[in-house]
Amino acid sequence: MLEHAPVELIAVETTPEGSAVEHNALLIQALKETPDLWRPVPQEAEPARCQIFLRTEHLSTADFRQPLREMLMLQTPASQ
Repeated sequence: MLEHAPVELIAVETTPEGSAVEHNALLIQALKETPDLWRPVPQEAEPARCQIFLRTEHLSTADFRQPLREMLMLQTPASQ
């Protein structure tokens, strides 16, 4: 999903409350395991309130539009 997501930046909350959410820990782990696709952005503020990851290669407009359409279709309930 992360490989095909039409996004170039992902921010994951790392506050104590955010870190308690299992999804956030799993997302950070998945992003760190794909350094060829996502790179962490060093944080200047301490303590950091979120971990930011940037896509290593920018998406073209075409690369962005079709996956976005597909993701939106998954979120739209089928008509009855």
